[in-house]
Amino acid sequence: MKDINIGLAWFDAMRTVLDNGLPKDDELIELLNYQGNWKPTPELDPLIEAFANIKYIEEMEKVFFSRHENMFNHSYYDRVVGPYGNSGTKDIVKLLRDKTSTKKALLTFVPEGNGKVPCINIIHFLILQNRLHVHYFARGQDIFNKFYADAYCIQKYGELVAKELSIPIEACVGTISSAHIYLEDVERVRSILTKI
Repeated sequence: MKDINIGLAWFDAMRTVLDNGLPKDDELIELLNYQGNWKPTPELDPLIEAFANIKYIEEMEKVFFSRHENMFNHSYYDRVVGPYGNSGTKDIVKLLRDKTSTKKALLTFVPEGNGKVPCINIIHFLILQNRLHVHYFARGQDIFNKFYADAYCIQKYGELVAKELSIPIEACVGTISSAHIYLEDVERVRSILTKI
């Protein structure tokens, strides 16, 4: 895996969807089964600072880590469940402390039962050579507006687990079933991609 940061991973995802995606329903360009990765860094990425909507990161943190009102009008806080039925990372830390080779350290984001399904469905935590690897699966992700915001929150879950286990994070990897860019954002994306 290349050592790239969230900003470069975001640019790669936008470029890949634009170059390889197909129009769908006069609404978006969609690429199925996209996989992106990044090497976590503690500081905010310069590409994100320059070209992303930082407010989206702040609001997405509310979605993932609180019940507070947010611009997206939903919360994952009560939707995330670990293998023992607890929310947050408590179950993950316990499993990985008990057996570092476990494949069961998985957070699941469950639907509310009203037809709404979280975009992020699972986050899987694995230890290899005393380093944490964080993998997530998304049923769909708005690459232009949400990829980087989700990425910071998923990385934050990894940081919480890594801190409890006193190990570093090696990598974050996302598998996105429907990676898409809305047509209304295409020109802005094209403009941003000319910057690097």
